[in-house]
Amino acid sequence: MSKPVPITDELKQQVIETYKEDISAYPEEERPKVTMEIVNSIATEFGLTPNSARVILTNAGVYVLKKVEPKAASASAGAGAGRVNKDSAHKALTAALEAIGVEDVDQEIVGKLTGKAAQYLATAIQNGNFNK
Repeated sequence: MSKPVPITDELKQQVIETYKEDISAYPEEERPKVTMEIVNSIATEFGLTPNSARVILTNAGVYVLKKVEPKAASASAGAGAGRVNKDSAHKALTAALEAIGVEDVDQEIVGKLTGKAAQYLATAIQNGNFNK
């Protein structure tokens, strides 16, 4: 196994500049799709791991996140599509309700919802689908 490359301020700056140059060659809408390829290429070029390069770029505020497409969860949610963590779904629903201005979310009512129901409502509120 090779010896890790010491991460200096100069190396960080080189990684950042190379990433900015490489990512700017792509149109805005394509950048999330190619960001991982660019990070892997830069990591190899500078003798870093992809995670190290990504941390440098994230800390600098220049890393473009790859968009994760949902795995058809909304289409099959009613057909028993996997388990949902009830507690995290309730927290997400509470946060979504608070984000649209509900001041005192009744946790007794939220607590009675299933995880899938809470997740569905939270997603609908976050996407603004409650008037359709």
